[in-house]
Amino acid sequence: MSGGSLVYGAVLLQPDKAFFRDPSWSHLGVDWEKELSHHYETAKRMLGRTLNPYKREMDGYLEEAARSLGVLDSYGPVPLGIYFGKPGVQERDPLLGGQGPPRTGCEACFTGCPSGAKNSLDRNYLYLAERLGARVICERKVWLLRPLSGNGYEISIQEPFRWGKSRETLTAKKVVIAAGVLGSLELLFRCREDFKTLPHVSRLLGSRVRTNSEAVVGVLSRDLDADLTRGTSISSHFYANERTHITQNRPPSYGFMRFVLGPMIDDERPRVRALKVILYSLLHPIRATTAWRARRFTRRFTALTVMQRADNQLSLHYGRSWRSPLRKAGRAPAYLHEANEAARAIAGHTQGWPTNLLHESVLNVSTTGHIMGGCDIAGDPNTGVIDTNHEVFGHPGLYVLDASA
Repeated sequence: MSGGSLVYGAVLLQPDKAFFRDPSWSHLGVDWEKELSHHYETAKRMLGRTLNPYKREMDGYLEEAARSLGVLDSYGPVPLGIYFGKPGVQERDPLLGGQGPPRTGCEACFTGCPSGAKNSLDRNYLYLAERLGARVICERKVWLLRPLSGNGYEISIQEPFRWGKSRETLTAKKVVIAAGVLGSLELLFRCREDFKTLPHVSRLLGSRVRTNSEAVVGVLSRDLDADLTRGTSISSHFYANERTHITQNRPPSYGFMRFVLGPMIDDERPRVRALKVILYSLLHPIRATTAWRARRFTRRFTALTVMQRADNQLSLHYGRSWRSPLRKAGRAPAYLHEANEAARAIAGHTQGWPTNLLHESVLNVSTTGHIMGGCDIAGDPNTGVIDTNHEVFGHPGLYVLDASA
């Protein structure tokens, strides 16, 4: 199931046929659509996938934007991994045959979930695993993986939030790495480069990293009494064209966003666009900083995530840095014409101010909540990092099972 994103926005879209036929993996002798079909059904059941049942004011704005752009037939509610039930009312497990924990109906969300309505792992797979005897060890960072003589691995873990806490050691015959792209790649790089414990990890580790080719834009309503926060963080979407997908976002906990918003400026050329933004801000400082001074900002603001099907590529390299041991090369897009067009369409219906993120418009630095790749599935270590069973080439019993695959 794709979607979810780094903060788990709970959107669970199932890929179309083009995804399964992508040349990066369609040549590996596996019918991926057939292979994964029953797993998608399992994921839908375990994550409680259902269409958003509510249509709020912000959804209406998005619908009108789709109408203005001539793509109204593509507008609709998004499928979500959220238990809606009765808002704020706790009920006996309604999703896992009575075997799961009690659930409370959705009230609102974005980062996290105050009512426990999001169908996150601690309320399905991990909850059931603990009931079957599994031990879930929280707040630990895997520092080192070391192959044991014979088979299996020694895993060194530590508690990163307590200085001086001694490291613990676990052993396992098989190990699954699923720490997200940045976490999984950092661990594999460290074990290959620093500790030399996983020397056979492919040299292509981190060489092909992708994003959803996205841009984030926004609209600030002029109505000081508006309250657009009711509902799930993401509740509706449409397709501006066959390769461009647009969702709205309610960011009630993201008040800091006001300070990275600036005027909406179009130009495919990054340097020219940056100069235009700076010039506009100098000539119209009040208008350019409207979001910075806005009252009730989070209640009036609509963010749009505009994602494209485009084969952008980054690469992550291992090095020394106080910020992160991973260094980026390559570029994902920081300007999408369709993003600005959609924001202006919404602004036309709300009499609002359309905005760009300043680091995208001035610095040409893209924003993404969806980072993927770095441990490509392939036929051999000369073309990728893991095989079609997700096992790391050269290290039997070690698997990568997350977005980095």
